[in-house]
Amino acid sequence: MSMGAEENSDVEEVLKDPEFNSDVPSTAEAPHPLVPTTEVVHHAPQPKKRKHKDQDSWKGSTGHSNGDVQVYNLGPDPEKPILCRRAQLYCNGVDVCEFIDPELFEGCERYEPDMDAMRELWNHELDANENEAASAWGIISRFYSRVVTSKCKIKCEGVPTLILRSKGPSTYGKRFFVGCSKWSREQRWDHIYWEIPANVDENTFTYLMQHDGQFPDNPGNINERCVLTVHPRVGLSKCPYSHIVNGQVRPARMKRQPCPTKMLIFIPVDQRYNTRAIVILRNAHNHPAHPHTKPTAHDKAKLESAIQAAGVTGLTVQRLLNAPSTLIEYDGSRVAQSSPAFIDTRKVRDVITQEKKKEYPRGMGWDGVLHELEHREMKLREDERYIHTAMSKNGFRIVVTMHPYIAMFIHRILSLNIDYTFARVEDNMDEWEVAGFLDRFKHRLTFGSLYCDKKDRAAFAQLFTELFDTIREITGNILKIRPFYPDANCRVVLLDGEVPQAQGFGDFLSNYNDPDISKIYTRNWEKLLRYTLKTCSLHFIRHIEELGQHIPQETMIRLRSIVGLETQEEIDDWYEFADGQTDEKRTNPWVLPSVNKFLPKIASDDWDITPNHTNYVETAHAGRNAETSIGVPLLTAILQAKERDNIRAKEMAQIESHGMMRKRWNGIGEREKHAAQRKGWRMRKAYRRNDALIDHDSLITERDIGDADNKASLERQSDLEAQIKALKAEIALDKHRTDLPAQVADLRRDIDEEKALRREWGVFGLMVGDQQLQQQLIDRVIATRWVQLQLYPLHKLSAPKACTLANLEPMFDTEQMLCADESATTLDPIDPGDGINFSSSVPAIFYEGPGDVTATELPPIAEIGMESVTHIDSGQQNHGFKYEPVDVSNSTALRLSQELPRLPPPPVTPSPSQDGFDDVMVDAINADSHATTALRDIDLELSERNILSGKRRRTQSTRLADAATGRPRKKGARD
Repeated sequence: MSMGAEENSDVEEVLKDPEFNSDVPSTAEAPHPLVPTTEVVHHAPQPKKRKHKDQDSWKGSTGHSNGDVQVYNLGPDPEKPILCRRAQLYCNGVDVCEFIDPELFEGCERYEPDMDAMRELWNHELDANENEAASAWGIISRFYSRVVTSKCKIKCEGVPTLILRSKGPSTYGKRFFVGCSKWSREQRWDHIYWEIPANVDENTFTYLMQHDGQFPDNPGNINERCVLTVHPRVGLSKCPYSHIVNGQVRPARMKRQPCPTKMLIFIPVDQRYNTRAIVILRNAHNHPAHPHTKPTAHDKAKLESAIQAAGVTGLTVQRLLNAPSTLIEYDGSRVAQSSPAFIDTRKVRDVITQEKKKEYPRGMGWDGVLHELEHREMKLREDERYIHTAMSKNGFRIVVTMHPYIAMFIHRILSLNIDYTFARVEDNMDEWEVAGFLDRFKHRLTFGSLYCDKKDRAAFAQLFTELFDTIREITGNILKIRPFYPDANCRVVLLDGEVPQAQGFGDFLSNYNDPDISKIYTRNWEKLLRYTLKTCSLHFIRHIEELGQHIPQETMIRLRSIVGLETQEEIDDWYEFADGQTDEKRTNPWVLPSVNKFLPKIASDDWDITPNHTNYVETAHAGRNAETSIGVPLLTAILQAKERDNIRAKEMAQIESHGMMRKRWNGIGEREKHAAQRKGWRMRKAYRRNDALIDHDSLITERDIGDADNKASLERQSDLEAQIKALKAEIALDKHRTDLPAQVADLRRDIDEEKALRREWGVFGLMVGDQQLQQQLIDRVIATRWVQLQLYPLHKLSAPKACTLANLEPMFDTEQMLCADESATTLDPIDPGDGINFSSSVPAIFYEGPGDVTATELPPIAEIGMESVTHIDSGQQNHGFKYEPVDVSNSTALRLSQELPRLPPPPVTPSPSQDGFDDVMVDAINADSHATTALRDIDLELSERNILSGKRRRTQSTRLADAATGRPRKKGARD
């Protein structure tokens, strides 16, 4: 068979576009002969590619040798036919709802895409979206349609049915749920289950289930005609819109609207002439064109270029769309603006997935790691590899990664910090991060990351073995740890207290220890741990606190005190106390020596110069998560860490060569200083918050008293008005009595005073209801709990003796220090047996750094010339102060330049308790908050609360000033 373009009446145009347009333009004019183009293209378009590029959906054959034909006008000689492959394709039409409006396609006949018709059809769908959302009938209709068309996960002959809830109505009052009629407890998760939504009327839904979707009140026809049309590629089977026909819910299914269009494509078989093709379109389309939802080859090529620029490692849709390289690739435009099909981000995700498969054909999981190690890493030199081991053993898998340049510096650290992080890698694989602080560069470093899917003793022992073996292979030297190697630089290994991890480390030490070198002649793993293991004290205390809900507060405090004990007598007392406690520390005797300096066999100096926490590795977790991402596949996590470590290695090389570093002033001295400052800031914030909560409790108490006073005031006013009414009646009977009007006037003044009292209460009530005070109340537990943790040693605390002003807060109060004079305030001594000696030293918890702090003095603060204030433990807050004469010339009592009169002590009234504080703790914590705030509280009484309280409550403060100054009480004032 042979044919020529000029002889075939169906040929409308020979395309010049080498990749074909995404739509085949044809004209409705009479056919005319065309001469093929002589333009050369780089690659001949294949029929399959042509079918995929068109926005319509096609089916049929893309060509076979049995259908090859001779075609003219495609070779260099128009008169000489050449053999061509023939593809015959048929339009798949369009998928529509079974309730489609037939008028939508009426008279539709097109060869070229009609964008106006497409947009008109699209606007119909947008209007349907709004109407569906605004229909109350649609809520129950959609739910009913979902229920009756749902199927069980297993082969089941049951049908959806209403089942009574066994535990009574739900939160929203629903008595039933929808289940399967064949439901059984053994297969309860394999059958359908539908909770009736809160916005679905249960009675109406029950009626629908019993009457095949018929409404009790016929709403007529709603969405009787549908406008939904979708591309056959989507594969939608059910219409998402609700349809009610004659008052009955009709779940709608999608159906295929056929199209008569046929497309023929002729492409030369000979590769020399395979640069052009003939496309013949027969019969017009009977449906509007589909939106431009199919990316063209040009769209995909441009997106692939942007993906390569951004890098496929850890790449997500949002990272790609927001990457600066993507903005450059698209000349400042959005991806969807340049390629409308990519407004659907799922298509962007599909292209990213394809590119990842090209780069990593075995995926990004365990198989991908093995492929990466075998085909890339093993081809590199030893000093260039990043992945060193990927092994499976005894039911667990391990991957060891380490940057060779960074690993060289691990021999310079003082302590090795190791901890698991569970956020970065998805599934069962977790990252075992090895970090430390490199004092040489004043920088925290992650020296290596090991990945494992098991956390038992055997797995940890293997992790330590692989870690030390890899270090020896990379650096050429074994990582030495004291005292197993007396000349070692690394003093201790810091872990987080996980039992299997410590046990695995002990098993490793049994093989690591060489008695000829260390002179340690034991293979007992628990004994070996005492020579090098330190447990993070923060994790230890956290574990103790987890027992707080099961044991008394004082017991928890005593258990926690083991961290700071310094003598054998104290430790023996602690053991005697702990014998009655069921604690893991007694089951695992290696725990306590790893948190207490007195118990282990680590040299005292080595203990002091190494941290007692794993913050180096904990902050390494946060830093790496911030720079990479979390919840990623295993190979992605490794490649992201590799990229990050490459940057760190270049920075370290630059430090050595250029004489500059990122944080030059980040040495041990600066870190100690900043740690002390942070401690002070947190302490000041906690104390101020606690003071605010105490004031809030007082206000709440006064509010309750004020409510009662308000009620009493209204009753008194009612009595006064009754008296006035009686007096007016007497005046009406005897108008000559002159004493009665004066009594009425007095009673009216009393009524005005009662009204004024309630107005003052209204202002006070607004203050107590302030949202800020309510938030302080919410923060109570956080504030008081933090203050508790700052006291040390906690087990020694007892009620302090009466003393002069114990003010620690000015240590951190910059505002007070700026207004201070040159005098310094010290404290009266306290017997050591009674608690913390505030006069001789500041508790160690207030200072985080080296050296002795016993000579620390409090900074100067303002003086006030009145008697010193001594706190007496009466279990009260803001009250219970004893005022004693003090010689201000020889004491450190606070003095003001202007003396104030002495005030008598306020009455002792009950006040709210502090949640979470025992009496001893309250006295210890408030050694400054009670005594130093006494003057401030009196000032509050004199300056603020007198305008916030009612008349009866006002006497609590005003009466103090009246008595001290001899000021007469207001006439008619009541107590």
